[in-house]
Amino acid sequence: MAVQPRPVDTLTAQFVQVGEPFVEFAPLLPSGSFGPFRSLGIIDTAEFAKVVNLIQLRSSQSGVSVLVREDVQSFDATLNVGIFQHSPENMQLIFASSTLSSIAGGTVSVVDDAFTLTGSPRDFLDLTNQLLDEPLTSLTAAEILAEAVGTGQGGTFGETLGDFALDFKILVIGDVTLYTETSVLGVVTDRTADLVAGVPAATEIGINVGATTTSGQITYPAGEAPASGVTIAVTYEPTFAFVENTDFTVDPDDGRVRLLSFETATPSTDELREFQPMEASYDYTAVTRDDINPYTQFVFQGKTRVRLLTDIGINLVWPIPRTSIRITDDAFTFNRDEFQVSTLAIQLLDAGGAAPFGVAQIYQETP
Repeated sequence: MAVQPRPVDTLTAQFVQVGEPFVEFAPLLPSGSFGPFRSLGIIDTAEFAKVVNLIQLRSSQSGVSVLVREDVQSFDATLNVGIFQHSPENMQLIFASSTLSSIAGGTVSVVDDAFTLTGSPRDFLDLTNQLLDEPLTSLTAAEILAEAVGTGQGGTFGETLGDFALDFKILVIGDVTLYTETSVLGVVTDRTADLVAGVPAATEIGINVGATTTSGQITYPAGEAPASGVTIAVTYEPTFAFVENTDFTVDPDDGRVRLLSFETATPSTDELREFQPMEASYDYTAVTRDDINPYTQFVFQGKTRVRLLTDIGINLVWPIPRTSIRITDDAFTFNRDEFQVSTLAIQLLDAGGAAPFGVAQIYQETP
């Protein structure tokens, strides 16, 4: 075999493996061929055992004597490997995953990322992503679908405000896209075309608009109030125009928005109300990553190469033609120390032929 140089990555502060027997693994691919070798880590322990069957032969002489013969049934060899190099491919082995997907980085556009206001204007509200590219493409109040605003009481309201009001303010009548009344018999009447701003005429329905304390309240002229039992639902989207650093501020690194124009418990002329659903559109910088679905595969087939390479002294290269990898019974935690030394068990398998477990090559010194 040609001279085996030491890999560069075993000489760094992160991978202190000089003079240690380290292990490389080449996975068996669905095509039947093997992938390239990749470095896993150093041998933590090696366990070699044989499984035997004891045959007892009873003699035919007077008295009883027993001859025990050992019949070797199988050979079991396991290398426990401490994983120092947590590459995505090695993490796939540690997480026992049949999947590994590379997600490319770059600028990603997000449209209408939903979030909800809290009861405090001081709260930063989390968006789905981080590393935003300021400014936001848009910040809007979300559409409110089929909000139930009340049930007809059969009364005559005239110009008096009744119990019918939207949860959130609207500035113009065009914010309302659907107004329906449903009778107790299930008959739906769409009266959106009859909506007007402010005071309604005899056959119309009025909705107060503008950033006022009564914005969104519904009025009916005499004789037009919904009959008793009629349910009222309204779909609308408040069309506020938000200006950064006036109405909101952005924390781009953590992907957070803070609203500055905000209505609290006391009604005012401010636009937004507590717990109002919002939507933000923006660009963010996605970081390249690898996604792994843990614990979908428990054994990995492949071949292994053990290498012990020193500056002076004995060097060992042992290609093992058939192995499998599995998670050990050792505890695996995510704390800072133990996570750095995960353990996998490599099982030596019988590959058949004259050298079923490969041939270990020992060199007396480094050339």
